[in-house]
Amino acid sequence: TVTIRSAINGPELISFDYADSRVWPITADGLGHSLVPLPRALVGQTNGSLAFPGNWQASSFIKGSSGRADPPIPDAIVLNEIVAHTDFINELDSNDWIELHNRAATNYTFGLNWFLSDNAADLRKWMIPSGTVLPASGFVVFDEVTGFHNPITIGFGLTKSGEQVFLSYLPGDGSDRVVDAVRFPAEENDWSWGRAANSPDIWVPLTPRTRGQTNGIRPIVPRLTEIHYNPAPLVGFGTDNTNHEFIEITAPAGTATVFSNTNGTWRLNGDISFDIPTNFTLVAGQRVLAVSFSPTNAALLADFKSAFGITNSALPILGPYQGKLSNRSGRITLEKPQAPDLPGDPVGWILVDETVFADQAPWTPLADGTGRSLQLLVSDLPGSDDFAWIAAAPKAGSATTALRDTDGDGAPDLWEQANSFDPFNAADAALDSDGDGASNVSEYFAGTNPHDAASVLRLRLDRQPPNPLPEISLKWLAFPSRFYDIQYRAAFGADSWQTISNFSTSLSNQLIDVRLPMTNQAEGYFRIKVQP
Repeated sequence: TVTIRSAINGPELISFDYADSRVWPITADGLGHSLVPLPRALVGQTNGSLAFPGNWQASSFIKGSSGRADPPIPDAIVLNEIVAHTDFINELDSNDWIELHNRAATNYTFGLNWFLSDNAADLRKWMIPSGTVLPASGFVVFDEVTGFHNPITIGFGLTKSGEQVFLSYLPGDGSDRVVDAVRFPAEENDWSWGRAANSPDIWVPLTPRTRGQTNGIRPIVPRLTEIHYNPAPLVGFGTDNTNHEFIEITAPAGTATVFSNTNGTWRLNGDISFDIPTNFTLVAGQRVLAVSFSPTNAALLADFKSAFGITNSALPILGPYQGKLSNRSGRITLEKPQAPDLPGDPVGWILVDETVFADQAPWTPLADGTGRSLQLLVSDLPGSDDFAWIAAAPKAGSATTALRDTDGDGAPDLWEQANSFDPFNAADAALDSDGDGASNVSEYFAGTNPHDAASVLRLRLDRQPPNPLPEISLKWLAFPSRFYDIQYRAAFGADSWQTISNFSTSLSNQLIDVRLPMTNQAEGYFRIKVQP
């Protein structure tokens, strides 16, 4: 933990935890590099942005840049794809490989002092041959048989149970640096560990392998699809309402998922730990919730279902998991076991899905104690890509229907852009752009045009002649794809609004005319409410 105070025993200005886990920059863990915060993290550092590992990078050079700004990273060369599990049949069939990628628009020719290694204590295990050309925007691949383990008395091999790879430039002067490094978990045969093509700074399991080619997007697998990490405080549960925490897993469409194999059961890991029951199965597209309490506790289960409006009796709810979800920056993984090469060695854990989240930028803060949850919106992005997620009212076992709302003002980005508003400025929601008495965000919910004063949700009440009894006519112009409640109250202060009828509309505008019998009451009030 790092804590900065204004004076000894003075007020705390900044405090954050850091770690040496896989999601933190590995080259700052005993390799001589320092941790450097990204510029975006400095804005919210008093609110906890520095607790998120994605807001840090390793210093450009070994020994860091104490007392001065860290210089720009000099290289456009990165590790791009790692293959550590190739079944052994003969010498050529067991041939692990490491792929490098050149992000620059010009060729790069390796000189002396470029190395690959799998050992932080010996970065010079294998030197890249001088004169090797890495094409502009292209790739070069080194394999075990012809490269970094040839002959087998030098260099290194890769372990399918997971380890690390380092790419270093070490001329022995002030420009020494670990250019790139990656920790990878256990790998399945026919899979690789690589940068996702649509999120190139995030590593994911990939299949098929793409040796010497652009990587693909993450394959279709069971996903973490909803995370309620910091529920709103609730009377009876304290300020940290862990009983309403949950994690949702969704099976991919088109295939059932069995959460166990001959090596054991799948598990949730990271902030929490939970072994999924043996032979537990989800049919295609089905969801399951993991919770912090035992679902055999009838009172807690009933409270949980009531809190999230769960009426589907077939929804599996599993628990309890051990630990709690972080309210600041956390990590959750879905993993499955893989048998070791040798009896007695530990089981390897293959990462199926992973989400490293935070309550500060670049993640939305709107799921932090507000009652909202994080919900996966873009399923072909990696689980640790903040753009894949939105904050919305919890669905807890149902598919999300929310749209992205970057500034959290209630109006989705697509609607704001279509109506010339700023999706990064929450203040424009409260404005009344056309002067019709309805705010811009109210016009979004109503389906009206925020730039046309004549387009407004307005209720008209008329007294109708006896037919055969006197009636009140409630009229309004209803807009497409909206749900309306007609509400009534006899007086203000003494009672509350009651829904007496509701209507839904199709794909076009329509005039709604509701007739209600008049009563002998001295007063009464009506309104229409658009359901969100």
